[in-house]
Amino acid sequence: MSEIRKKIEARTQKNFFTEMMFLANTTGVDQKEYIKNIINLAELLEGYLRQRDLIRKVDFEPNKYWKSIATKKTVYNIDGGQLSLSIPGSASFGIRVGVLKNRPGDKSDNWCDFSESQTLTTNLVDRDNSHYEQQEEEFIMKYDKMLTGSRMIMEASEVIKQQLGKGKWDKPSTNDIIYLHGPIAYESTMYHLATDEENPIPPFKKEFCQTLFPDLNNVFFKDLKKKELDIEFRYFLPLYSEILKQIQASKIPTYGVVERIGGVVSPGPVTNAVLDELFHHQSNKTFGRLYELNWKKLDRTWDVKPVGTKSDGIKIEEKFKKRAVKDDIIFDLILDPGEYIKPVQVIKQLQKKWPQGKYSYQQLFTQLAEPFSTFLKVSEDKRPLRIETLNILDSYDEDMKLTFHSARLLPQYCFPLGLDTVDKLSKVPSWLRNSMRGNYINNLLRKTLESNASKQQINMVLKSFVSGRNWWVRPK
Repeated sequence: MSEIRKKIEARTQKNFFTEMMFLANTTGVDQKEYIKNIINLAELLEGYLRQRDLIRKVDFEPNKYWKSIATKKTVYNIDGGQLSLSIPGSASFGIRVGVLKNRPGDKSDNWCDFSESQTLTTNLVDRDNSHYEQQEEEFIMKYDKMLTGSRMIMEASEVIKQQLGKGKWDKPSTNDIIYLHGPIAYESTMYHLATDEENPIPPFKKEFCQTLFPDLNNVFFKDLKKKELDIEFRYFLPLYSEILKQIQASKIPTYGVVERIGGVVSPGPVTNAVLDELFHHQSNKTFGRLYELNWKKLDRTWDVKPVGTKSDGIKIEEKFKKRAVKDDIIFDLILDPGEYIKPVQVIKQLQKKWPQGKYSYQQLFTQLAEPFSTFLKVSEDKRPLRIETLNILDSYDEDMKLTFHSARLLPQYCFPLGLDTVDKLSKVPSWLRNSMRGNYINNLLRKTLESNASKQQINMVLKSFVSGRNWWVRPK
């Protein structure tokens, strides 16, 4: 047995691999056979990537590295969150975006600074220009998506402001770096809620949209400038498309860092792109990656010779489809600590999912920026990070070195220190949430007792205070 295979087999014993085994069991797949096949796929993919020199390595040299960049680089960390309280039945009442700027090695009082912006939900949408009914679960789902989309827009807009020096601080140099907590680009069509003609979410307010762009005279989507944010341009899709295009045009290194990978699609988006780059097997006649690349007039990312025939690539892709394995799992099996794959372009904006009819913005489809993704493994104890960018610059490898060393600063949590800090600063403090929740519960319980409520009513009130209430229906 090769050393590589021994290493991969050992990694399948990690705790976080158990969830994949559980998923295999629920789908009726034999667990031993499942693990054996995943090991085979990981070993095969690892060999192809190293054969084509597509895996990079960062050496962990903290003393040497931090001294080498001391006071030479400023790091901007951006994260957002919803303003909400831990009170039963309460909804989010706003969105908050924070920016933490720090300069490694700077011992002055200005080595670190924080800035934040907030928007109440009442200031987001223009109810005067759209009628909607707050109907039960359907509306709640739309409302939640609208809030999530609003947060994404505000976070991405903050990236532009920092790139242009339109925030609290001066414009960064090309030697500096900007981190965004989460993907640099999302699948945008799922947040475009303007296509439901019977019950649409209202457009965003013009005042809110104007705060997103530091300079409306400098936009890629020319109609946005010409019509001065008429209703049709105040929905998620045109706003988000314009913001991503402006981020892509900047020469300031900008990365989205993702710590938790959702979904169970196999192969995952990065694995799918890697397979297509290695085998050139996806056809232009189907809704595959090559089809989408040609629609957008994009080339494949890697200039490498195929490692096998098209039929070989199709067979391996089919093997992945039969076995649920997420991107972070497969790359955890492949990579050693400090290693990352050469970035590959992932297609998130699919032509088949693009909205039709009113407000479809077909002219935007080929313009919408697509991210380049990699996986960086920080430690054997944690899953690798997915790192995205819209523009691969000459500083890419140096930026991965900074990301790696920054993520090693937290002993129990492999994530860039600045992003972990701004994540905490951008949320309603726990002491405020907990104290308000405590006062709310005490007052509600006192009112219930004073009302001479029945034992059943009191029990219902007590149950409403408990999060994760699955135990309600447990058999006794």
